[in-house]
Amino acid sequence: MTSDTDQPRNRVIEISQDALPQLLRSRFGLIIGPAATIGPEGFADLNTSIAKHFSIQSQPHLMDTCEALVSSGVQRDAIVERYRDGISALEPVPFLHHLATPRWLAVLSVTPDLLFEQAFALELDRYPDSPNLSRLPHPEQPTPPHTIPALKILGEVTRDDFVLTRTDYRACRPGWRTAARTFADHLHGAPVLCIGVAESEEVFLDLLVLQR
Repeated sequence: MTSDTDQPRNRVIEISQDALPQLLRSRFGLIIGPAATIGPEGFADLNTSIAKHFSIQSQPHLMDTCEALVSSGVQRDAIVERYRDGISALEPVPFLHHLATPRWLAVLSVTPDLLFEQAFALELDRYPDSPNLSRLPHPEQPTPPHTIPALKILGEVTRDDFVLTRTDYRACRPGWRTAARTFADHLHGAPVLCIGVAESEEVFLDLLVLQR
């Protein structure tokens, strides 16, 4: 039998859905992906919709479909407009309001939609003594004092510079170390809840690689 002190400090512990309400009473850091905002099929559906709209064969990943469109001469603005329309048409997952309830120490988001951030900011506004939420679409942005950072490593869909294509993705990755450092600095050793990243597995794994 091994004691707790024999276990590595950085561990991934799987939790059941039934345990989530009790767990969310504590203070954690949060890593959130699109499956926890627009649902597990959200980006897959958007990928199909964009490919169909522009009459091309969809690629396995939405970024690659958008990359193919740009390479074929489709204007980026036209793709972005369709992308935003598709995001707006998606319903948030039913449990999103539960995720917005706790007072997270820091948030690292691997999805460009703003559904969680909007819900969390509204929840914070309910309590006069709560800090404000600072959305940070660029890793080099400093976190304003006495605020909770929401680090959007893929940018924000409302901004023109969010990650749309594979080329955008490669360009933004070098800044992730700074984002991860900012995230960790606000946790002070607290645990992290990671939820909804199944549809962004590549992004999540690339983020983990940078921490080695």
